[in-house]
Amino acid sequence: MEAALLAHIAATFRDRAGNVTLPPGDDMGAIRLASGAEVLAGVDQLADGTHIDLAEATTAEAAHKAIARSLSDVAAMAAEPRGALATAALPRDWNEEKGRALSDALAERAAHWGCPLFGGDLLRWDGRLHVTVTVLAEAEPPAPIRRSGARPGEGVYVTGALGGSGEASEGKRPRHLTFEPRLAAARYLRRVGAATAMIDLSDGLGIDAARLAAASGVALELDAARLPVAAEAHRAAERDGTEAWRHAVADGEDHELLFTASDEAAARLGAAVEGVAVTRIGHAVRGRPGRPAATLRAPDGETIDATRLGWLH
Repeated sequence: MEAALLAHIAATFRDRAGNVTLPPGDDMGAIRLASGAEVLAGVDQLADGTHIDLAEATTAEAAHKAIARSLSDVAAMAAEPRGALATAALPRDWNEEKGRALSDALAERAAHWGCPLFGGDLLRWDGRLHVTVTVLAEAEPPAPIRRSGARPGEGVYVTGALGGSGEASEGKRPRHLTFEPRLAAARYLRRVGAATAMIDLSDGLGIDAARLAAASGVALELDAARLPVAAEAHRAAERDGTEAWRHAVADGEDHELLFTASDEAAARLGAAVEGVAVTRIGHAVRGRPGRPAATLRAPDGETIDATRLGWLH
């Protein structure tokens, strides 16, 4: 249902002009002000019971994730965050102390990433905690990096490691509660002109790779043997018997950057960007009618449709 609804929303806005310079379909949208300046805007939600479980996570972790989810979209556009707004629907059994703790943690996390929290709204309701964060950002000239710039022959790259974001390990909290939005890595990619298209890996490598491919009019061919599989993915595989590479493709909430780059540009990157590993995991080819937007060569050599491998909340 989610994919169909998103497609409907994008189609609804496609023909609207005016001051909208970037309609739905990327990690953020954009409008142009009368002054000529372009403002990028993105919004994400965090719901207890869907994106987080406050029976196991802390209020501070909820605030961290709420801010970081929106800033990961900013990173995907290689933009600079300028400010944020937050709304919170607080459970009726929360007291003032818990409300203050959430508010303070949201403000602290936003400031930590150079994105001051400057407004929002509060209410009480009968449901569980629900937080919405809207981020405003500014793209460096000439334009933000979009999902639509990939070309056949380019390599497909990913930052960090994938899979098992919900797994706790060796005294560490699950990565989906503690991840750092890849703002610094995105700045570097923008500075050296490396990335032609980019997306935040929030719903899983398979689904998000297909989104980038569809926006660019190409197909992405990925190789499971090249995936940077996180230690937590191996731990999850031991627990449930599913291959670790499948966790890396489908678990979701990695919030790493998937991008395409020419061989010439990739040669300037090396094995790491701003201390974050960068791995080539495939390449782009011409898209053809009836062909999946993203395929994956499994370790046994079988080529599988990757477009449905992911996590939809």
